[in-house]
Amino acid sequence: MQEADILVIGLAVYNFSVPAAFKAWIDQVVRSKVTFHYAENGPEGLLENKKAYVVIASGGTQVGSDIDFFSAYVRHILAFIGITDVTFIDSSGIGRDEKKVLACANEAIVAL
Repeated sequence: MQEADILVIGLAVYNFSVPAAFKAWIDQVVRSKVTFHYAENGPEGLLENKKAYVVIASGGTQVGSDIDFFSAYVRHILAFIGITDVTFIDSSGIGRDEKKVLACANEAIVAL
């Protein structure tokens, strides 16, 4: 991950939060002296100048909604390791209107 310029995360939303497998990935990636270090003023991320795209798959929890408890967490974890340029691509609601949701997600991807 240190060598990559771009990180793409496909993330399902389970019960308003991230799945346990993603939390396990975080626990493997967030490592002292590897992806962050402790400096005089606190922890500093070591993965600077990288871009992250997070594609959200959810039955109905939209990014930025009142019940979005995951995107701030994901943004915080990535910033903690130095990745502050984060774009979310929302494909929530796919169970209700698959064609519309996929069209919107594809538009967001093309716009990037």
